Amino acid sequence: MGLRTRVITRLQREDMPSLLAPLQADGVEVLALDSCSTTSYLNDYGRVNDCGKSPDRHKLLSTSEPLRGDDVPPDWREADLIHLGPLHRRDLRPELGTVFGGLTGLDLQGLVRVAGSEYARAEPNPSLEAFLQGVDVVQASEQELSAVLDGDSLDAFIRRHEIAEMIVTRGALGASILSGGCCTEISPPTVLDGPAVGAGDVFLGTYLMLRVEGRDPASAARGATRTSMAQIERGEVPRGFVPDGDE
Repeated sequence: MGLRTRVITRLQREDMPSLLAPLQADGVEVLALDSCSTTSYLNDYGRVNDCGKSPDRHKLLSTSEPLRGDDVPPDWREADLIHLGPLHRRDLRPELGTVFGGLTGLDLQGLVRVAGSEYARAEPNPSLEAFLQGVDVVQASEQELSAVLDGDSLDAFIRRHEIAEMIVTRGALGASILSGGCCTEISPPTVLDGPAVGAGDVFLGTYLMLRVEGRDPASAARGATRTSMAQIERGEVPRGFVPDGDE
């Protein structure tokens, strides 16, 4: 989508060639740090039957070691936008949100997941407040929202943590954007039934990009909805895709 992109990650050395090659081929600058293991999930995106669609399930197979604030090179700390996407509770150290200069977004999904005997489940994270320091935009999916709020109402959670902008993604139903005391509901122009892997990250990344470009939250969310729909429909966002959020 035209941005210069950098990625910082931890993974097992033997996994680096296969996992990093597609990024590097697209011109992404990658800082890959060693880890004893690579975070891996088995994702089950549900099945449609006579009773409807079964819920998505995710089995956590292995976890990486955490990324720390001092892992970020000084010349990487200033950026227009920063997307923090933890996949499990230990994936990122809480101070990471404070080391960057730029519009910073955090997806909370991995921070409330715990490994179960079979599939991961969502539970409140007592350390969540520490991760919110220095973060401008917070995203949570509706499936994990009760674990994120931990008994708070959504409005109380936003006030208590002084969150400037919060996104609640609702899958095929769209998203809710809460900013400046207002809530805007964003509905997709059409409903797609396909694998949703990566769609939440695509939504947040596009939202941050459009906010940096000067769009208001509602316009940015409409553009992010179109981009995540392209991800679901085609398996990837086409090169040069333009999210016309102002329509």
